[in-house]
Amino acid sequence: MLPAFLEWLHKNYVIDRYCIMHKDDTGFHIRFRIQKCVYMAQRLGLGTDYNYGKYVYGPYSRDLTRAYYDYDPAAPIEEPLPPDFDQIGDVVLRAYSKGFGWMEVATTILEDMRERDDAGGRYTRDLIEDSVAKLKYLYSDSYIHSVYDDLLQTPLGKDLPTIEFGPTAMPTP
Repeated sequence: MLPAFLEWLHKNYVIDRYCIMHKDDTGFHIRFRIQKCVYMAQRLGLGTDYNYGKYVYGPYSRDLTRAYYDYDPAAPIEEPLPPDFDQIGDVVLRAYSKGFGWMEVATTILEDMRERDDAGGRYTRDLIEDSVAKLKYLYSDSYIHSVYDDLLQTPLGKDLPTIEFGPTAMPTP
């Protein structure tokens, strides 16, 4: 399904499918967008199963990297996107329109929550934002908070906790 998704990204001006392998900033930015867009689409139900882990620029999948390095833009697309892809695509395009920083922070928030979920851990919005702030120290706490707020307004954020435990929320003994 990846070739069909890359074609869709190309047709929507998110990537230039012919420049994926470029060893310059253009190639890097295309690969960054692919990683983040596939991550979000997969979270929304696109039938891919790439394994992601934390990385410098947000969640990263080695499996996906191998797949897009093997991608041939001239090859026929054998597996089309699912019929209900339009909803997924709309969310991905809206996320992409918010910029690189937003995509990096948003996918890191989602990955932090996923990892906590998989480990059976307890978490709150504050714990996730604090964890992301340590990884994404180039971004202000207020920016991370605003990205979190944005995510809550999308289908991507439907499972994110909304509870904050600041000093005023703590019960008095």
